Amino acid sequence: MTETSEKPVPSLDTLLSLAGQYCLAANGNAITRLVMPANPAHDNVLLEPPKTPLDVYAFAGQHNLADLAVTTSAHLHAVRLSTMSDDVALRMGPVYLHRLVTLLMERERSLERLLLQNPPTHKNCAQKLGSLTDAWMFAVFNLLGADQIRPDVPVGVLRDTLGVIGTELRCETCKLLLDAKIQQVVDGWLNTRRTI
Repeated sequence: MTETSEKPVPSLDTLLSLAGQYCLAANGNAITRLVMPANPAHDNVLLEPPKTPLDVYAFAGQHNLADLAVTTSAHLHAVRLSTMSDDVALRMGPVYLHRLVTLLMERERSLERLLLQNPPTHKNCAQKLGSLTDAWMFAVFNLLGADQIRPDVPVGVLRDTLGVIGTELRCETCKLLLDAKIQQVVDGWLNTRRTI
């Protein structure tokens, strides 16, 4: 530790264990006071989601800490539900498990909807009619087939995968239409709900 005014931060396991013990000692009524925005424990727990988001979310669900669960859920897009242990699912409880499943499914459906809308066609294009649409659908089906339609798809992957289409287009108008469509998909994806 450096000689600054920084105080040591306990591990997440220590924080959650102490919070759980505190909750039991206070008959379950004080947990929200312990892990609330005005308390340093809240800030320490919020430092952890990028490292162990599922544990923090399960703790939040177990103790009905809605604000903490919402904040943490933004870090859960990469969670594969099929690999979640029964213990974690039981700790978060049916309400928060349902909220997480709904968030992940809605994000996948939103990305599918954005991608399955073809770009506008350029009717006076010298290239084969429908070539932009065909290339778009081919790229989308490659994403679908490679299991790339996930709640955590990075914007860069979308730009790279869809941007390749432009290298095959000769028509400048079609390239502009493609660029506009890619930006529309990216903007829509960035605006898709990120938390429960």
